[in-house]
Amino acid sequence: MSIDPSRLEVEFSTEAALRSEYVSNIANGGVFIATSDTMEPRTPVVVVLELSFCNQYLELEGEVVHCIPPEMAEAGASPGVAIQFGLPARELRKQFEPFVGVIEGNERLSRSGRRAAPRSSARLHVHVRSESIGAFDCRTRDISSSGMLLSISGHEVPVGERVKLTIHHPQTAEAMDVDGTVVRHLTNDEEDVTALGVEFHITEARQTEVTAFISDVQSAEHSRRLGGISGPIAELGIENLLQMFGTSSPQGTLNVTRGAEEGTIVFADGCLRAARQGEKRSIDALKQMLSWREGVFDFQSRLDEADFDGEPIPLGEAIQDALGGVDQPVRDHAEPALEELSINLDDLDEDLGLDFDDDEIVIEDVVPDADAGAGVEEEGDLDRQMRTPAAAKKKTRESAAQTKKASIREKAQESSRSEPDAEVVIGPTTTFAVDASAGDAARAELGKTEEAVLDLALVGMSVDRMLGVIPEPESEIHAAFDTLVERGLITIK
Repeated sequence: MSIDPSRLEVEFSTEAALRSEYVSNIANGGVFIATSDTMEPRTPVVVVLELSFCNQYLELEGEVVHCIPPEMAEAGASPGVAIQFGLPARELRKQFEPFVGVIEGNERLSRSGRRAAPRSSARLHVHVRSESIGAFDCRTRDISSSGMLLSISGHEVPVGERVKLTIHHPQTAEAMDVDGTVVRHLTNDEEDVTALGVEFHITEARQTEVTAFISDVQSAEHSRRLGGISGPIAELGIENLLQMFGTSSPQGTLNVTRGAEEGTIVFADGCLRAARQGEKRSIDALKQMLSWREGVFDFQSRLDEADFDGEPIPLGEAIQDALGGVDQPVRDHAEPALEELSINLDDLDEDLGLDFDDDEIVIEDVVPDADAGAGVEEEGDLDRQMRTPAAAKKKTRESAAQTKKASIREKAQESSRSEPDAEVVIGPTTTFAVDASAGDAARAELGKTEEAVLDLALVGMSVDRMLGVIPEPESEIHAAFDTLVERGLITIK
């Protein structure tokens, strides 16, 4: 007896909203749907898209490839499911072009001036066969239909050498053999080669086959990244990020990149299951990554058991062991995380400027390393910003410093309430506390600019940064500040 697939509904009230989602996700073969329900990977679903701006409906079949459980809200994630559609990209385009028009692909020019294929971030298992080095396994950083960037450790294949590659699909048992040539090296500060740029050699007879396989791989990787969290590591540090994700998700993979260097940490059930950075493994690799004070990270609450390496080690114990071999400033930065197993999202919002988006949750001001070659997701527009989940606002134990800061904030707010006629000064660094329930109730009465300000205030953005991202005149944005303050929806912190 067959089971009817679950039905998930998503409404788009404007053509602009549909177009934004189409360009960011649907055209890449998937969509992220916010929901508190948990669904197992591979669960078949029917996604019903309600296009209320034109009174039309679209139904697309797909399957769950990634689930963000409600517990992840405490780490700043938006609970929901990532869906990969069953239709190939060209069929999706046919269905959506009547509503969004024809949208050109994101082609770019290569260094030689030739038209290059679109590249996207992907971490795939690849088996490489080289005449000078021999056979070895590695992972991709990004991939396109014309080539890929491979992370390596000690396998320095010379530039110009031909190699044979076997690319493994991340979701199926399929594999594709492709010939290629190493065209560039990426090196770290010590001049060690950490990545290889490989250009494919594809015969005309195989062009359609290989392009279709790469397109399907890109779609699968894009769908798996939906609902992930990414940003700079400088504010919290890898140790705090690892503690935060380890206590809010039963499992996950944390990838970190610093210039040309890349590392991966895998955990499950409160234990470290793998850590890799260059040729280093386990505690040695973790020790190396904990010393990084700059770079970017991305986290996904999924894992590949093929990544497991050695016996499980309790996560706190692994971090403590790794910190024993790093500099004192790094240990000082990490110790609060070892004492506190949860991060207070109120403080994260205020201090870090987290920007919650239903496609992907990113921290503002991430500047990708141009030489690293990794693909970077584009953020959606302000209309698609997600508000911080209420569950993420639940306070955990606070340190004495946090308690003192909260007390000062409460006194300031009480003083503001007791002196209603006092002048309110809003400066460039001003941030706001938001009455979330009152804001939700008043949204139907707010203008577009006021709603954008409210959403950005929720994630702790300062006035100066709002002025930089809201595409409206400054006078209109300041008028929105005044309106929201007068209505009691936001108060100065």
